[in-house]
Amino acid sequence: MTAQEALSNYLRAVRGGRTEEAYRYLSSTDKINQTLEDYRAANSLGNGLIAQMLGRHISFVIEKVEETRGQATAVVAITAPDFKLMLQAIFHEFAPERLPEQSLPSMTFICRQISHFLDKYQQDILPMKTSSETFTLLRESDGWKLDQDSQMSQNK
Repeated sequence: MTAQEALSNYLRAVRGGRTEEAYRYLSSTDKINQTLEDYRAANSLGNGLIAQMLGRHISFVIEKVEETRGQATAVVAITAPDFKLMLQAIFHEFAPERLPEQSLPSMTFICRQISHFLDKYQQDILPMKTSSETFTLLRESDGWKLDQDSQMSQNK
């Protein structure tokens, strides 16, 4: 398997919420520093409905892969919902001062707002953005593995 194939498989597993599969693509060093349980706790997408709704909109293109002496650096264009913009809209609607004081009207307000956003975003009206991210892979005895620590420090 090539470095590009390993990275592509990893990204598809992450996008699909398949944490156990994604974990298999981590480098041995990353696995020493983080158990599967820790990785799952940190990377689980939670409720399947939200993950399914947003995950289907995420796409990636591996733009280039450069290999040198057992290491590969890949640049990936990732197109995803503009989560910051979405959260700004949600926080505006859910501003504490807009919430009614009484319990039942408050519950009605929250349910309507959540329903509004779910309906809006299920109709494919998501603000999107594309970013370029760099990933490092290491050639290990069992194939190319993602160096997660390197990727996190590069994209801070």
